[in-house]
Amino acid sequence: MSATKLGLTIGIGAGALATAGYASAVGLARRQPSEVGGDEEIEIIVDRWLDDLGVDGCHHYVETGVGRIHVLEVGRGPSTLVLLHGLGASIGHYAALAASLSPDFRVIGIDRPGSGLSDPIRFHGHPRPAWNDAVNAVADHLGIGSFDLVGHSLGGLAAGGFALDHGDRVRRLVLLSPVGISSRLPLVWGVSMFPGMTDVLGAAGRRAVARQCRNPEPEAVEVGADPGHIGPDLARYRYLVGRRFVRGADLDTVPRMMRPFGFRPESLLLPGLDALAERTLVVWGDRDDQVALGPARAELLAHPAISLRVLEGAGHLFPLEAPALTASLIAHWCLRNGG
Repeated sequence: MSATKLGLTIGIGAGALATAGYASAVGLARRQPSEVGGDEEIEIIVDRWLDDLGVDGCHHYVETGVGRIHVLEVGRGPSTLVLLHGLGASIGHYAALAASLSPDFRVIGIDRPGSGLSDPIRFHGHPRPAWNDAVNAVADHLGIGSFDLVGHSLGGLAAGGFALDHGDRVRRLVLLSPVGISSRLPLVWGVSMFPGMTDVLGAAGRRAVARQCRNPEPEAVEVGADPGHIGPDLARYRYLVGRRFVRGADLDTVPRMMRPFGFRPESLLLPGLDALAERTLVVWGDRDDQVALGPARAELLAHPAISLRVLEGAGHLFPLEAPALTASLIAHWCLRNGG
């Protein structure tokens, strides 16, 4: 095949993919939150998980410039901690982590725009400004001046970006297997950020979860098994929050077409984090198969003032699978550094 034909084929395929992705998202994007449904049921499921874990939670809804943002508040500790979830998840998935943190912190878990119970949203360009607006608006609404900030995976990118832009509000920063430390983009992330692909994958994921919800596995899926589990409601929860997910990645078409397998500058946290190095902890699992430790460790070596803790035998989802351990690392870091 000639180079011209190959280029034409790739162009037609990319256009078809982007069109399919847009078509899969446009219906959901046009719906109001009340039309998507499931808000009350989602709250009940999360409250039941927290009750099983022996803590109480409170749901807030904050109007912001990027729509209504859902907040889950857990704990009454002497220090405030804001928690940001990863891609494809929502703050309810982190119920066990929030419960484990609750003795030491007032935990403010935020459903990022376009996720969980927050309003559907379509980002134009990079989502960092929308993430920042959401965190600032929630903190202002709840009367929080400064806080500790924790983010997992894509939430780590959001947390790191917020700290770079609003360092005066962030006392301590903890990034759990974050995106944005390494400039090398894993293949699966590169594919998912290609124009339209996130929407295609999101639509496929919603169908898969719907099937799982109709035909649940005989054994309940356990998440956060120490100190508790969120039990057989998980499939239903994933289905309800999955219906609400809509374009929330870096999908500005022209930059993505020009750099389909590379991060945009807004997604790179180094070397900017050097300014916050003494109050920044990065935690990684050595068996992370989604955001690999190797490239990130190599780049962090050039920034030795940033603390790195590697968990042996841990994968990408260690905040969900080992919430008590994760909470102890977070609390120790924050308390040791002026808590």
